[in-house]
Amino acid sequence: DMSNAPPNHALLLPKNSEQLAKELKESIAEEYNVNVGVIIIDSKTIPLRRGTSAVALAVAGLPGIIDERGSKDLYGNTMKITTRALADNIGTAAMLIIGETNECQPFAVVRGLGIKITDETHSQDLLMPEDQCLYFSPLVKLFKQVQECNETQSS
Repeated sequence: DMSNAPPNHALLLPKNSEQLAKELKESIAEEYNVNVGVIIIDSKTIPLRRGTSAVALAVAGLPGIIDERGSKDLYGNTMKITTRALADNIGTAAMLIIGETNECQPFAVVRGLGIKITDETHSQDLLMPEDQCLYFSPLVKLFKQVQECNETQSS
């Protein structure tokens, strides 16, 4: 990201966000004798929407998502798709404190969520296969169709 950096400089993401999250969690536990979860975030935008929110790059000590599939809604309907983006949502709330301009606030403490803190990392939970993604699945199918069409025409 060069938009929030001095001229001729760029802000880089951590080389290994998951390792950094784990190391920060361990350092805080060692230094302050508290067991915390750590979420490494960056800002994101959504197509055709104004404003930014957070996206979790890595998670250590708490789940990245809460899988609601199989649970019932208010009307007794079984949830089939819903997974709550816990780490992204906590990150977005934390961005209200951290800010994105000149706040110089590198982290936020979020309390009272009632989430069990563990020693596990959950960064892989944040990702999904392409064929399950609402955005990429149609693009992957289209790309495969175009490839097949091109192969047929070149034969």
